[in-house]
Amino acid sequence: MNRDNLQASVKDFERVIEEGARIFRTSDRLGHALAILFAMKSAYAIRACLWKWDSEQTVGVEIGIHGDRGRPTPQSLPTLSRVRTAAPKLISAESKSKVEILLVLEESGVSDLCVAPHEQLFMMELVGRKLSGRALQVSLVELALFAVETGDIASATKYVTEALELAPTRWELHNLCVLEGLFAFRAGLIFDAVRALDKSISVCLVDEYALLSCGARAPNLILAQEFLEHGEAAKVVSYLSQCMNVWRSFRSQIRELISLIESGETVDLQASEFALALNQLSYRLQMQWVQARSLEEPAQLSSSTQIRKSPSEIDAARKRLAEDCERYISDRVKDTIKYLEKEEPEQYGR
Repeated sequence: MNRDNLQASVKDFERVIEEGARIFRTSDRLGHALAILFAMKSAYAIRACLWKWDSEQTVGVEIGIHGDRGRPTPQSLPTLSRVRTAAPKLISAESKSKVEILLVLEESGVSDLCVAPHEQLFMMELVGRKLSGRALQVSLVELALFAVETGDIASATKYVTEALELAPTRWELHNLCVLEGLFAFRAGLIFDAVRALDKSISVCLVDEYALLSCGARAPNLILAQEFLEHGEAAKVVSYLSQCMNVWRSFRSQIRELISLIESGETVDLQASEFALALNQLSYRLQMQWVQARSLEEPAQLSSSTQIRKSPSEIDAARKRLAEDCERYISDRVKDTIKYLEKEEPEQYGR
């Protein structure tokens, strides 16, 4: 078990619950579903850190769960005070017995949101499908990313196919392109994988709004990592160079990654500081709620009546928006990194 990973997961769980509680107070249907979806994903991350003992058999024997898929999905979040009280016990869980760990998982509310880890994707899908219309693409993308993380490529493929039918845009399309490329790469279709990787950047640059949406959230580096691990360093360097056109606030960090790759160092792209900060589930929840609400709202202009911009107009608007975007994202990520790094002796008992 990696204690640092567990501590980071517990901290983000607390922040997800805090942000989710704020969203719940709006009585917004989309917000409720997304808050529970992200809390379930965050709860799974904690149990994943305890995977050494937390098997299907252990869960079934110790707390009486037998894979009953008739079980209702979570309808609420644990209180923030409940989570904060149990946080120190969760962080020190590696020194506890199995029974003690199960008890603290229940005490913290983690077990309410992740009863049986081997069924988490199924339960998350039930929650995610509470979104409807074009807003459904938001939860489908999150489900696809989770499925890939847990090795369920068949389910990930299903979610990607369905999401592509909803006319996805911006960051959602960026991720769908990357995942399509990942599936192609693993199927040996390298040309298709390269094309998908390049498209995942171009879709973020179609206009200033796509740039803002993509630039405010993390780049999906899973396919680039796959290329890197298979000796395609030149392709990854080219991709990261294109990333600098979107994630402009982090050009220095991206250049550093490129330098490490070119010098032959082993690099974990997804563990880079800015990618980790932008991928915090608490931050993603905020962004995805805004995106889902915007997708559910009726368009003010149909595509046939929209005024088309020239390339020069798009570029000028993109530059103006990029300046505002860079300032906002840079400040937001710096705040997140400071939160993750600061010492909290009273709260976490260190």
